Amino acid sequence: DVSGKNKRDIAKYFDVTEMTMGRAINRLLANDLCFEEKDNTSKLVNFISKDELWEFLRERIGSPVKEEIYMEQKPQGLPRSGISALSKLTMLAEDDIPTYGISKKEFKKNYEKEDSVFKDFAKAKIEIWNREPILTKKGVINPLDIYIIHKDDEDERVQIELEKLLEENRFEIRKNND
Repeated sequence: DVSGKNKRDIAKYFDVTEMTMGRAINRLLANDLCFEEKDNTSKLVNFISKDELWEFLRERIGSPVKEEIYMEQKPQGLPRSGISALSKLTMLAEDDIPTYGISKKEFKKNYEKEDSVFKDFAKAKIEIWNREPILTKKGVINPLDIYIIHKDDEDERVQIELEKLLEENRFEIRKNND
């Protein structure tokens, strides 16, 4: 739990820069998802309850994926995203074409010059995100991002595996009418 820690400690915990963490916390503050308390010389960040945070994520956060393209070559060093990420963490079968996530900025810097191809000729699908895929583990995006990307997927198999994944990570999917 990172509640009650300062921004520097939270940044270290998530292995991101203090500037990145500061921007993230400012967004959380703007949405009333956390608050700061002054403690002598520093400000400590305290978060609203896990249930309230989860409800906010479920209802108000959209998929970070803004564009999908298909490429002839598999990218190096990118985390698995989409169904590929879900299949790495659950019993769901992998798609024929593996999916990777990257921010728009990094894509422009590293891959924009490469030609996209039709799906039939692709060796990889690239999901271009509106932000950097963070909190990756073992080359896979984090379970919350997996959920956010696929929460509206109509495939029953995907929904079953999403529910299992979230339960393993101590989150519950509660529908509005539950």
